[in-house]
Amino acid sequence: MYKGVGVMAENVENINKDEKNNDLLYRASYDELTGVLNKRTFYLKAKEMMINNPDKQFQLLRMNVARFKVINELLGEAEGDKLLQYIGNFLRSVDLPLYEAGRLYSDHFVICFSSDDDTVKHMMYSLRYIASGFNLRHRTTLNFGLYRIDDIELPVSIMCDRANIALVQAKADFYNPYREYDDEMRRKMVLEQKILNVLDRALDEKEFIVYLQPKYDSNGDVLIGAEALVRWIHKEIDIEGEVISKFISPGDFVPVFEKNGLIYDLDKYVWRETCRLMREWLRAGLDVKPISVNVSRVDLYDPGLVDFFVDLIRCYEIPIELLELELTESAYTQDPIQILEVTDKLKDAGFTILMDDFGSGYSSLNMLKDVRVDTLKLDMGFLRSTDRSSRGGNILKAVVGMAKGLNLHVIAEGVETREQVDFLSSIGCHRIQGYFYSKPLTADEYRELLKKK
Repeated sequence: MYKGVGVMAENVENINKDEKNNDLLYRASYDELTGVLNKRTFYLKAKEMMINNPDKQFQLLRMNVARFKVINELLGEAEGDKLLQYIGNFLRSVDLPLYEAGRLYSDHFVICFSSDDDTVKHMMYSLRYIASGFNLRHRTTLNFGLYRIDDIELPVSIMCDRANIALVQAKADFYNPYREYDDEMRRKMVLEQKILNVLDRALDEKEFIVYLQPKYDSNGDVLIGAEALVRWIHKEIDIEGEVISKFISPGDFVPVFEKNGLIYDLDKYVWRETCRLMREWLRAGLDVKPISVNVSRVDLYDPGLVDFFVDLIRCYEIPIELLELELTESAYTQDPIQILEVTDKLKDAGFTILMDDFGSGYSSLNMLKDVRVDTLKLDMGFLRSTDRSSRGGNILKAVVGMAKGLNLHVIAEGVETREQVDFLSSIGCHRIQGYFYSKPLTADEYRELLKKK
């Protein structure tokens, strides 16, 4: 009797040990909140699944909750946790023969599976559906990034990174929050990092070059000014120790600067260099025409912007009418009150203001009644053809007439053909910028142009 009780107690102890071991094993393998695999175990099981099925094509779908931090702020972290559990429950219920699901961190989930495109679409539809029905007080949406696995030798962590590159792209599109990874995405990401790595040295060594694109009056083809544009000629040392120059397109580096809050440094560099060139030409006795410089939306939030321009004019002893400021139309629509205040101060200081890309947005006419600008730069996207009876042509004609009624100058940019010039002249727009007259010129080339006038 006594011995039997001892055996029973030992069995109970062994059962407790097994339960503890199972509990420890579970905690080591699964995400405690959602019940799906944790990151480490997902990497292991996904890799094992792919290796054991080399004849199958696998996909990796990464997802997160749009504006998850806002959900936590508005509804509370407990409600945010319920949403994550809600998603986890669905992912655990998926019945596919080759399938693993895991939580990487926070609201980021990932699944690896072998299936066709219809299954991928059905998976995303189902996830969107269950997310949208989670809390009727808050619209919950998901973003997706898909990586089609073409090399199972890659670490699963790298696969997740590639899916995340696509996910980042998807987060920027509210109407289509899904992207599929391709090598171009990776190229842009690598290029962005390379640009950031060499930026400071490029500024110090003046690798950024100011080009000038002339502006003309079509009445007599007279030079009336130019727009300052920036080009980047990056210097690298090749494997043989030779210095090579590499052109980096503004389409590649300007978005990187804007995205990382560095565009103000580049803009100030261009402004200074433009003023330095004008001072040099004035000393040489040339008939210097006004040059416009671009002012980015980010620049307008600097409280010292107006003082910076005023000090720049004084430092280089340039007549204030020679430095014109181009602000994009989109800048006015983002934060109109702030932008209007800054524009008023710049106007009061004596600067000429141009509204760039006029017509590219949807608030142009509304803004014109409030904003103090001197010149509208027309977006030639209006004029897809040279047919004067086209809708685009009629809109351009109306805009030019309206501008004249408001005592504003008008300049058309992106003009490339004689037909466009003739049409613009016929509706009263004689100020022209574009390849028809001239491509952007180096400072030396533009200087020679000034000598001829």
